[in-house]
Amino acid sequence: GVILDIKTATDLAGFAWSAHKYGYERQAAHYLAGAWEALGLDGPMLFIVVSSVAPYEVRTMVMGEEELESGRRQNAKLLSELAECHRTNSWKSRYQGIETIRYRNYQLES
Repeated sequence: GVILDIKTATDLAGFAWSAHKYGYERQAAHYLAGAWEALGLDGPMLFIVVSSVAPYEVRTMVMGEEELESGRRQNAKLLSELAECHRTNSWKSRYQGIETIRYRNYQLES
């Protein structure tokens, strides 16, 4: 089976840069692992990238093997960190509790 992920982009030529910026290698590795565990599906995962500006072209891409392996390593590290947070009940963050969203006066409609 094939896993599809539809993305939009203003620059199809620069999608690989965006994929790196947003960590799509981690996402692809996670989805592929889940599809294997839950359904026995053995990929691939395709990104269907649709231009959000005219002429609205479409580009189909697949994550490279080295990139997927990097995503797997990153995911393992992040899951280990998450397990440690659960174990110690210590959640490192600059933000605590529930905060109220406040707009500036000019952002509020009259």
